[in-house]
Amino acid sequence: MRSAKNKISRATLALGVFALALVVLQAAQLFRVIDRYAVDIPFWDQWDFYKPFFEPHGLWEIFAWQHGPHRQGAGAFIMQAVNAATGWDQRAQAFTIAAVMLAAAAAFLWLKRRLFGSLLWYDAIPVLMIVSLKPAEIYFAAMNVSHAALPLLLIILTCLALTIQNMLLRYCLAAAFYFLTIFTGFGLLAAPILPVLLIMDFLHRFRDRQWQQACIPAVALFCCIATIACFFHTYHFTPAVDCFQFPDERWYLYAVFMAIMFSSAILPDRLLALPSIAIGLLIIAVLFCILAAAFAQQRTQDKHVYLHRVIFLLIAFSLILSATTAAGRICLGLQAATATRYTPLILPGLLGAYLFFLSITAIRSSRFVMPALFAAALCLMLTGWPWQRYHSARHYHNIKGAWAEAFRQTNDSALADTVSGHRIYPDPARTSLARKLEWLRANRYSLFRESAAADGHEAGE
Repeated sequence: MRSAKNKISRATLALGVFALALVVLQAAQLFRVIDRYAVDIPFWDQWDFYKPFFEPHGLWEIFAWQHGPHRQGAGAFIMQAVNAATGWDQRAQAFTIAAVMLAAAAAFLWLKRRLFGSLLWYDAIPVLMIVSLKPAEIYFAAMNVSHAALPLLLIILTCLALTIQNMLLRYCLAAAFYFLTIFTGFGLLAAPILPVLLIMDFLHRFRDRQWQQACIPAVALFCCIATIACFFHTYHFTPAVDCFQFPDERWYLYAVFMAIMFSSAILPDRLLALPSIAIGLLIIAVLFCILAAAFAQQRTQDKHVYLHRVIFLLIAFSLILSATTAAGRICLGLQAATATRYTPLILPGLLGAYLFFLSITAIRSSRFVMPALFAAALCLMLTGWPWQRYHSARHYHNIKGAWAEAFRQTNDSALADTVSGHRIYPDPARTSLARKLEWLRANRYSLFRESAAADGHEAGE
């Protein structure tokens, strides 16, 4: 018996070491590719949401700055701090986003440990998904930590807050993270979720005549409503695309668009064929079933209530995100559903499903299910996830690098567009690109830091 236990423990230890090595390899690969392909120049939308950094603005203006349909929130402070510390090095922004994604992976492991009491080797699966190169656009295109990376982290931190047993501390932290989440990027789509959970908790305690305890979720609910009101003060709905209309003439493709978003988050690229759509629809159907089960469990308030709350929040967010994205971008065609910058916002739903299936003892203790799932994740990590992303990374590297070199030679953004054959912004006059470039030059920031270093070297000689 002892030798069998030792054999099992050695096998488990070996799997744990192997899983840890894969995670380290994946993270190292992510940072290596960023180091190789990230270019030090603002690109596309960055020229717009960097506007409060080019001009003097108050802290609240920077925090509540609206870009498209969402505000910048806490991410604006992070971007401003990184720019200030590095002389507007945009490569540093890419590394910062990667660090936030790593923090989200660590936070999820902490969340899983709080819910289940321990970590096991197959918990590397969600980590591999989070720190993969799948969402290449967030690292190499218009880098914006507020868009998806930071909302993912804040949503997981909100889930962590919901696992705290002390009710007062639980809802104080949850309300604080809720405030940051709503104001930060597409975290705004989490707005209705926590209030639903608070209402369910309040009704349960009110029904059981727990008057004093019922006051805590009631006050937290009031704070959430105040947050929503604060968010919509001076808010202007701005569609992300000019062709937006609701409902769209092809409204019947909304579900297909959502399905492609989910399937493309876990499967290789360019999957617009029927099999991938069917897989995506199956994923959505499963998520809706899990969501309904988690919602029903809120009424019982059993010993697993913390787990049910977390699962509900995670899955509800991704379903809302995919539905609103489909409504907002369907006019661009189904290909728009494969945009990798939305992948971090689809991950919460997949993470919620992962926690749900772990809550089923038969699956968690199976000798085949979790190893098979781990093998599938490993196969994707070694095939579909990284290698197909090198092309995207090289694409943006070539565009930015060619334009920056052309601009250094011509000192004219219009000529740089012609010489390089690329643009770093679609309408330079609308964003006052020439003025912003001159501001960067005057301060020796971003692409002009190399010239500053060269001037310093010549002066030394």
